[in-house]
Amino acid sequence: MTPRGIFNLSGKELTHGEIGLLNKGLKFVPERKMNSFNTYIDMQRFKRNLCLKKFFVKTPMERKVMEENKYQQTSLREKSKFYPKHMLSKEIEAFDQIITSEIRKEQKKKKKKQRTRPGNLPREENIALKKLCDTKELIVKPADKGGKIVILNKEGYEREALRLLGDQNVYKILNSDPTAQIMNTFFSYLDKGRELNILKEEYVYLKVKHPRIPVFYYLPKVHKSRENPPGRPIVSGIGSISSRVSEYVDHLLQPIVTQTPSYTKDTTSIL
Repeated sequence: MTPRGIFNLSGKELTHGEIGLLNKGLKFVPERKMNSFNTYIDMQRFKRNLCLKKFFVKTPMERKVMEENKYQQTSLREKSKFYPKHMLSKEIEAFDQIITSEIRKEQKKKKKKQRTRPGNLPREENIALKKLCDTKELIVKPADKGGKIVILNKEGYEREALRLLGDQNVYKILNSDPTAQIMNTFFSYLDKGRELNILKEEYVYLKVKHPRIPVFYYLPKVHKSRENPPGRPIVSGIGSISSRVSEYVDHLLQPIVTQTPSYTKDTTSIL
């Protein structure tokens, strides 16, 4: 089997199953068994949404308008846990029972099909998937450009990562974990913002009490070199101390950015 858009720089020869699997692309989703518990959770969330719609239609909330507040407010909030269970009606319960019954029927059908019909992966590719997930010697990454797939050995990947991190113009080695100090700085700014009338809901949302340490990784630039591709460094700050404040600033800047002469929304606006 011929690999399509796969750059194997690991030095390891790929099996037919691994090539077939990777040819499907990194966005391919293998068929999974239905999870009864997750399905139940989804159904309960849907029931809650129906109850919320009924509740807020019958009881419209009065919005407090602060005339003297010169700061723009956003829709950023922590997810509400409010559940008006008294809005559960016979119709909603009947709907729940019907859907639950249909799901059980589908589960029985799927069990019968699984005995006679394989999933959306051939057996050879299914084995390859488990093997690639379990191996710690190979790194599979999307290329920086072109939608290709790059396979690197762990040693080579770590060597390039250390080269990027060794650039003292961009990164510096820390002697200790600065998380607590950064949190205190952010929290003091948020306290000042609260005094300046940012909403309490915004204040609670922006205060990340259990931050995640940002993750460094890179995407190989095979369009520059196919033998020794340099990496494009990326720091994923999702869930970090500053992630929600960044989201807040983005909300405030969006309407301003659209008014600048250089702003281009999409291809259509260029044409």
